[in-house]
Amino acid sequence: MMKSSLAQYRLRKTAIELGSFTVTDLTSATGLNRESIQVFLHRLEKKGSLPLTKENLPIREPGRPIVRYTLTPEGIDILQSENAPIARELNDRALSDIPTGARFDPNATQRSWARRRSDPAREGGLGSKSAAEALAPLLRSSEEPCPLIFLGAGASFRSGVPIAADAVKQIARRVYSERELKNSRPPERVKPSEWEAWLQAFEWFISGPDRLAENFPLVVENLLVPAEFRKRVLLDLMRPVNGISLAGGGP
Repeated sequence: MMKSSLAQYRLRKTAIELGSFTVTDLTSATGLNRESIQVFLHRLEKKGSLPLTKENLPIREPGRPIVRYTLTPEGIDILQSENAPIARELNDRALSDIPTGARFDPNATQRSWARRRSDPAREGGLGSKSAAEALAPLLRSSEEPCPLIFLGAGASFRSGVPIAADAVKQIARRVYSERELKNSRPPERVKPSEWEAWLQAFEWFISGPDRLAENFPLVVENLLVPAEFRKRVLLDLMRPVNGISLAGGGP
């Protein structure tokens, strides 16, 4: 499978999962450049009668407006149909890596589960292929109890929670806009050269091109004070998507 095809597959999948997004949202989520995202959106607009809608977000100073795109049901259908052949290929490849005997053996479910629960040393040595062999019968079995899967990392991002590095960027822009610029410019108009130099001047900041994410707890502790401000900023960072509420109803 060509790398470009896989990149487009991930871009379409991300757009579907987000539902509503800006060019910056898709750039942060996929790692593609703005030009690629804009070409993708331009081509999508030409397909069907109304694959997506656009609205200009309010800004506090003159300049090019920030556009938020929202997929319509027609747009979602278009992207899903384009992704379907690639999804089938990915699934076929994944299944081909699992030995046939491990695919459809519901009777081995309880034995396999009990064996791995009672043998932690063996469990720690499982490789990717062995893990797939162990999980396949569990996930394919129709017997009770059904397997319970805990989703993290990407699941949090897809539900509207930014990854750590992006969260640091958004918090820095927000705080810089409010405290240094006195809200004269909105956070999205704060230049990277402004907030980066300002953030790096703090003694607690961990410098390094690949260590921005490590600053997340430090940024929260040192910049998001008092507690009321911290709560407001963190809640603003989390945008519910796909019908998922981030308020949380558990204990």
